[in-house]
Amino acid sequence: MQQATKTVVAITALLSTLSVAGLYAFEPGVGDKELNAALAFAVFSVFGALMPYRLTERTTGQVTFVTFLASVVLVPSWISVVSVASVVLMSQMFARTEPVKVIFNVAQQALAMSCAVGAIVLTGAVGAVYGGATVCAWYPITP
Repeated sequence: MQQATKTVVAITALLSTLSVAGLYAFEPGVGDKELNAALAFAVFSVFGALMPYRLTERTTGQVTFVTFLASVVLVPSWISVVSVASVVLMSQMFARTEPVKVIFNVAQQALAMSCAVGAIVLTGAVGAVYGGATVCAWYPITP
């Protein structure tokens, strides 16, 4: 494996670890509603992860991204990011993916979801699990 690839994987893993740690430091507490919602969407995501579709002869895709984003909108917290990373890790291990690819895939999904959670939190919004009145503080879902 080339050094550039190793560097990209290491940087992605480092950034995702720091972003999840930052989310945890910002709001370490997790309520029962948050935990239940994150676990429910993790279970939904497992089904999507275990049914990949073939994009080309060498690549496959999964339909889990929608459930990942739904989890983040419901529970914009580190627990959603951890549940996403756990589902990705499990599906990658089940598919017997090379270890460096597992590390990169888990890290890039965790980083993407951490950025989504950060964007939601920075707008001042609360998760839809708390009533669903807003996703973003400035854009109400229900009139």
